[in-house]
Amino acid sequence: MKKKVGVLGANGALGSQILWVLKDREEFEVTPVYHYKLRVAGESGGYGPAEMTKIYDGGGDFVELDERCAGRGFSLSDLLDRTKFDVLINTVAFNSTNEADSNPNQAFLLNTIAVYNLARECNERRISLVHISTDYVMGITDVFNISRKPLTEKDTPNPLNVYGISKYAGEQAVMNYSQGIVVRVAALFGKVGSSSKNGMNFVYTILKKIKNNELPIQCINDQWVLPGYTLDVACKIVEIMNNGYPRLYHITNSGNPITWYDFGKEIARYVRSEKFVRGNILPVGSDFFYSTTPRARFTALETEYFEYRMRPWKDALLSFFENELQLNESINIKF
Repeated sequence: MKKKVGVLGANGALGSQILWVLKDREEFEVTPVYHYKLRVAGESGGYGPAEMTKIYDGGGDFVELDERCAGRGFSLSDLLDRTKFDVLINTVAFNSTNEADSNPNQAFLLNTIAVYNLARECNERRISLVHISTDYVMGITDVFNISRKPLTEKDTPNPLNVYGISKYAGEQAVMNYSQGIVVRVAALFGKVGSSSKNGMNFVYTILKKIKNNELPIQCINDQWVLPGYTLDVACKIVEIMNNGYPRLYHITNSGNPITWYDFGKEIARYVRSEKFVRGNILPVGSDFFYSTTPRARFTALETEYFEYRMRPWKDALLSFFENELQLNESINIKF
């Protein structure tokens, strides 16, 4: 019998790649699940009746995670009752870091309360829950006390802003109200960009600035991360889904921790000369970009489980350019 898998956030940066990984696996029956929102005249976003019918006909479904707004048939319990999932993968999040500080109610609603409801509902139905979290729940703030050693699942969380705190609270809901799994990811890049960034990610942002001659490009040089290629991350999540234990994972590409400046230079090297990179990709401190949202200086993640460690981030970036982008000196890509 096929295992029924639902993917919440099916059109997002990571959810779309999980669907791609699962689509040809005969042992799974996969349902992409989208946010139920009717299109309103004069507003962007949402789905019209014809689009919803097309999604339903293609095996998709809809849910409204805000129980206060869920219409008949679109609540979480309605979804789970009619689909009978064996596994539910939740990639949905309020992940606009700055906006979370100015709109904490919405951040906690989606990142904590909705996850609490997911955990309870899945636990009652014996559905295995895989919840995606973030490196923002971790972090070292003292730049002079950074060992440059990535943080593992055994390190103590230290969320600093509303986004990180709300995501950590969601993790605790999964851990305490279900037998679900939490997967922390970081600095995602891949074919599909972030919906909260208008379909962009860091790689696309650097390429767009180069294409539009928005130079020089300032990149932060005092925050360290390890990026995650969404296709690689999706493959590992599917592996984890079939395992079940342990219940907490850090899934990013491997290597030495890098700054956003390091990452920006490596991206630019694929489309421009080393001379261009040296002259136009410039290091700046975190204070260069004004923000009232506190951020950790070091959130590079690594799993302590060797079987789940992924290839180096540079190899993953090369694969991304070779397999998912058609680039030349004119950067022939649509934004």
